[in-house]
Amino acid sequence: MILTGRPVDAREALAMGLANRVVPKGKALEEATAIASQLLVFPQLYMNLDLDSCCYSAYNASSFEGAMQNEFEHGVDVISAESVKGAALFKEGKGRHGSFEQPQSFEQASQISVC
Repeated sequence: MILTGRPVDAREALAMGLANRVVPKGKALEEATAIASQLLVFPQLYMNLDLDSCCYSAYNASSFEGAMQNEFEHGVDVISAESVKGAALFKEGKGRHGSFEQPQSFEQASQISVC
């Protein structure tokens, strides 16, 4: 695809592993909103750290070691900020087997960063 520029439709992209789902025409926004709602239940500091780490690793790290060092340096603050609370919630049964409470709205979420 990169060399030929050949277009790939949704079904072929799914078969190739370039997409993880195909939705009916006109339902993409609805599905994207549902996925976003699922992501909002996770601790947002961790989610943002993971995203920032992926972006740094893909675009800025000069080596695997550099990417790991960056993740460690930025992860320490997030771990200390969220891990004790998260462990307590897990002890109460939250988050086990992917079970989380859904937020009421997008307004309850922190601002999410992008690459």
